[in-house]
Amino acid sequence: MSVTLGRALRDETGGIPNIEECICPNGYSGSSCESCATGYYRDYQKQSTIQTNQTSFTSSTALSLWRSTMMTQLPVCVLCECHGHSDICDEKTGVCIDCTHNTAGDKCDICAPGFYGDPRTGDPTACKSCECPHLDYQMTTICLAHEEEVFKEEKPYVCLDCTENTRGRYCEVCAEMYYGDPLNGVPCRPCNCGPAAIGCNSTNGACICGFNTAGPQCDACAEGTHGDPTRGQPCRPCNCHPKGSISPSCRLEDGQCNCLSTYEGVRCDRCISGRGNTEAGCPPCQCDPIGTRPEYLTVCDPVSGQCSCKPGVGGTLDCSTCQVGYYNLGPNGCTECKCTSRAIDRTCNPITGQCKCGENVIGDTCDKCLPGFYWNNTGSNCLPCNCGIGTELTRTLTQLTECDMNTGQCKCAPHVVGRDCTECELGYFGVSENGCKPCLPCPNGQVCDQITGKCICPPNTEGDRCDRCVAGSWDYNPVIGCKKCNCSIDGSVIGLEDQCDLTTGQCTCKPEFSGRACNECSKGYYGYPYCRKCNCDMRGTAWGNLSISDTVVPCNPIDGQCNCKENVEVCRKNILHFNFILLFSSLIS
Repeated sequence: MSVTLGRALRDETGGIPNIEECICPNGYSGSSCESCATGYYRDYQKQSTIQTNQTSFTSSTALSLWRSTMMTQLPVCVLCECHGHSDICDEKTGVCIDCTHNTAGDKCDICAPGFYGDPRTGDPTACKSCECPHLDYQMTTICLAHEEEVFKEEKPYVCLDCTENTRGRYCEVCAEMYYGDPLNGVPCRPCNCGPAAIGCNSTNGACICGFNTAGPQCDACAEGTHGDPTRGQPCRPCNCHPKGSISPSCRLEDGQCNCLSTYEGVRCDRCISGRGNTEAGCPPCQCDPIGTRPEYLTVCDPVSGQCSCKPGVGGTLDCSTCQVGYYNLGPNGCTECKCTSRAIDRTCNPITGQCKCGENVIGDTCDKCLPGFYWNNTGSNCLPCNCGIGTELTRTLTQLTECDMNTGQCKCAPHVVGRDCTECELGYFGVSENGCKPCLPCPNGQVCDQITGKCICPPNTEGDRCDRCVAGSWDYNPVIGCKKCNCSIDGSVIGLEDQCDLTTGQCTCKPEFSGRACNECSKGYYGYPYCRKCNCDMRGTAWGNLSISDTVVPCNPIDGQCNCKENVEVCRKNILHFNFILLFSSLIS
């Protein structure tokens, strides 16, 4: 900010009335430019320093005043932001004063109540009057503009406080149960409808009937209903039976339908006495004299036509057959089927009582298996007996194929066991129709084979008396048998992988392998199962038990690490690293 100061001169009275003359920039006023001009306000968030562009004074007082105000920090004067709808605003807050052009708000940036538009454009005609019908059907000033809808719709506002029974965005239609034309000056009058009406046409006042009512005022019941809405009696559907009534209409006072000659009831939904089955036209009851209770021979259900049946009788309207699960229709009704759990279901032939049996099951109640079959415990059928060669000879050919019906156990010859007679008792062999023969004694409590009679050898043994190891095994024991050689395939000589010494179990190893099963590396080799040759220099390796004539220097059998002598750091072949410091230290000591 720059301020121009003039000279201080005495007047004819000897006084100096004008010490200084400040020429203020735009927006500032006052003798020292200390105030904001009209149309501006102070922005205390911003500051400015007043500086002069002339330093010639004729008064020490003026000079002192200039020095005291020269560097004064003053708030910046900012132009009022009223969008052209006001020339003044509050000097401290910047709030616009006396907004014009139908505007309002701190910055004259919204339309006043009753007007709509966007005054931020600066157009003095931006805020237009809302067109809302009022009491006298003139335009009112009560509306609410929607800024987000400006320029998007023809009328971007909503009228508020619609009166005289109007409603709608612009109060342009009549309220519920009123009719007229507010926009064209026709007042909204009450529709002349009864209490059962759910509305009326907003233009012509025609009643919209609900609750099964009809008529200009909705004061009568519609076709197919009955009641009296004028007396508070709702209109209920007639619900006349379509088969038994002449028409769907009924009497208004009690709802009685107009019935055909064979029907009766308020809804014509029952047959007259002696008739039944409304869906079939109510024919005469036709009850069977054997299956029907005697006291109801001429009477049946007036709706379904069902006769009153004796116990176990049913399945038809006339009681002429047994119900499912019953049979043998007689004077006392029908007898319940006696099917066992082996039957496919609980039903039977309604005349004979024969149950439905599963496969190979017989009997009226499905309680037996066919000869040569026995019960399947997991199903409703019978399985064939599977009697083997050990069945006793005293039975007939038919009996040879039979077994116990419940367990399936065949009748076995002497010393023959098993449900099918196919195995010998312990200590016997050679099952046949004559039974099983006793085995010869076996050593050490061993038993014999049920087929050959030979002693059953312990693991990896052979011979009639199980007295030697089989090939590929060793360490014979008469009770626990022999051990498998288990020679390493990698370490054994090719062709001898399954052979070992019968006493020691030693396998035949390749030169670089060792151990009983050839599953270790020989001295001077490492890394089973590859067993590579150690690469240690004899000169730097700690020999241990080696002699000077040995040609193989050992190493760690797992990773091939050489065992170096003292003061030797690396002792692989052709690579010797001595720790000379330690070496000389040891020599000096």
